[in-house]
Amino acid sequence: MALITPTADFNGIMDKTGRWLKWLHMNPELGNMDGPRERNTQAYIQSILTEHAVPHITVAGTGTVAIVEGKTNKSGRNIGIRADIDALPIQEANTEDCSNSPGVMHACGHDGHTASGLASAILLSLDNDFDGTAYIIFQPGEEGHGGARAVLSDPAYQKLNVQRVVALHAAPFYKAGIVQVKEGPLMYSADFFNGEITFPGGHVGEKFDAARQGMDPVAAMGEVQSRFTALQNAFASHRQIIQITNVHTDTSPENGNTIPSRITFKGTTRATTPEMRDSIQKGLENAVSSIHQKLQKSGIEGFDLSFNYNRIADPLINDRDTIQICRDALSGNIKMEEGIVHGYADDIAAYPNSALLFVGINDGTPGSAEKLHTSSFRYPRSALPNFVGITMAVTKQALQQS
Repeated sequence: MALITPTADFNGIMDKTGRWLKWLHMNPELGNMDGPRERNTQAYIQSILTEHAVPHITVAGTGTVAIVEGKTNKSGRNIGIRADIDALPIQEANTEDCSNSPGVMHACGHDGHTASGLASAILLSLDNDFDGTAYIIFQPGEEGHGGARAVLSDPAYQKLNVQRVVALHAAPFYKAGIVQVKEGPLMYSADFFNGEITFPGGHVGEKFDAARQGMDPVAAMGEVQSRFTALQNAFASHRQIIQITNVHTDTSPENGNTIPSRITFKGTTRATTPEMRDSIQKGLENAVSSIHQKLQKSGIEGFDLSFNYNRIADPLINDRDTIQICRDALSGNIKMEEGIVHGYADDIAAYPNSALLFVGINDGTPGSAEKLHTSSFRYPRSALPNFVGITMAVTKQALQQS
């Protein structure tokens, strides 16, 4: 059984959707709801909705919510479908119809999410045989910019009283035609940390002068790394993640005889439960505090060690009732798998009664099987009908006529 019976409206909109996907892929923008980024993407989204007479509002600076009313609204039910719109700071390796923005590309499928979201909003407005309201949420800033929280805190969004939210996410690790529909834990939390170590810098020949006493910021950074690795090992049996991802000094890579005066480091943590997340944050903060106290007691002049821990995306635990709606909508129409818990993160976890479905996109075309967040990844045009069909089926199941 097919997800959707093709009609003239469906075929016409899907032709346009392919063009929208191409434009979005070639014109990616990084997330930054309060700045100049995502403005062109937002303008493009809103121009298409306006062209097709779909009512919409602006939320969270650069976000948009399309509003599709059913033929009736006796039940007062509604559902949100989240489509994230931001790109990533990655230089694209693909050569055909690739990004026009150096160092920025859609490497996580958000171009496809947005294009299929537009098609779904338009097709639902043309075929609104349901009871209630569908909201297509074009969310900015999903890639670590707190976009979901910005949407949720916007009074314009709060007035909608969205009852549940579903997101579809491109999955190159599944063949096209497969959907992961899993109740309960699905993805990790994603938090980020950064720190700075300052020491008296200078010539290595002066390492043992009174100001340095044989110490240097590189040694201090080594102690931070060692303590963080010990914590990672302690949490490894629970498959939690603590990772320093980059370290920088204020000396040139070509300079081999100068003690740096400043080292900065950044990293991320991933946890499967709120309790594990709390334990990881406490462990890191205690480790840094211990190192700071130890080095302060040594009396080294000009030493400082700062550390910041920022919570970005909660662990994603798919809501039972929302997942059941998805199962009922898709049963007999597409192959569903329970699947596994993924080490990715997605801020849809912030929405009440939310669920995310991983939709297979691997159709054998170049880029469709590449890993997410890599320079060769590409959301294929062939995935669009399934995304639109799933969105429409889930929406109509949630808002079915009594």
